[in-house]
Order: sequence, then structure tokens, then C-alpha cells
Amino acid sequence: MRIVSLVAIAAVTISLASCGALQKLNDFTINQTTVDTAMSGYDTVFLAPAKNYRALYDTNACTGSDTVTNANGLCAQKAIVQKLQDADKVVETALGEVQNQLNACTAAGQTSCTGISTAYSTLKTAISAAEQIAANNGVK
Repeated sequence: MRIVSLVAIAAVTISLASCGALQKLNDFTINQTTVDTAMSGYDTVFLAPAKNYRALYDTNACTGSDTVTNANGLCAQKAIVQKLQDADKVVETALGEVQNQLNACTAAGQTSCTGISTAYSTLKTAISAAEQIAANNGVK
């Protein structure tokens, strides 16, 4: 019986500890450096290749039965350019929301901003989705 009690206490302790960890993950502190770091990675992994692919489309758009699997091909597909642009708009909107909340915290005299983890999580999800679109379409 004593072992059962100890197991129950251990389970409750682990359960409470994981709740605390989850709360900490969902309400972490975000400052301008956090946002800038996320956007720097996005610029490197998504924006630069997307810009190159768009330039390829401007100079050599696919026509008729032309197909291409990546930006190193002979032509660029309009549908892929549209997907890249749409993904970038989603990231831009999410970044705007994070930046607005961060600016409000700064205006209130706070050096960092807690409680905007949902907006930041949305931004990170949008960045991941954009990067996945680029990867799936061979944009590099």
C-alpha cells in the first residue's frame, strides 16, 4: 500500500512539474532580439531563395508544357511564385502582430514582453510553413 501511495505522489509531482514547464514554454519572454533572430533565419532560409526564384520567373517564366522541379531549372512556375508570395504575406502579418505587441510593451516601459507567446508562436509557425513551401518546391 505504501508503494502505491509513493507512486501516486510521484505521478502528481511529475504532472505538476510538467504543467509548470508547459506554462513557462507558453508564456516565455520575448524581446526585440528574439524577433530579430527569428526574422534573420527567415531572411536566409526563405526570402533570399524566393527572391531568386521570382527573378527567374521574371526572366524565364514557364510556358505551355514546361515543368521545373527547382529554381535551378530552365524556367519558373507562376503557381510556385504565388505560393511563395502568399506565404510571405502570412509571415508579414504575423510579424506585424508580434511587433505591435512588443512595441506596446516597450511604450509601457517594459524592457521585455511576456504574454505574447501566442503571437510569436503564430509567427514561428508561419515561418516554418513558408520554408516548407520553398523546400517542397525546390526553391533554393
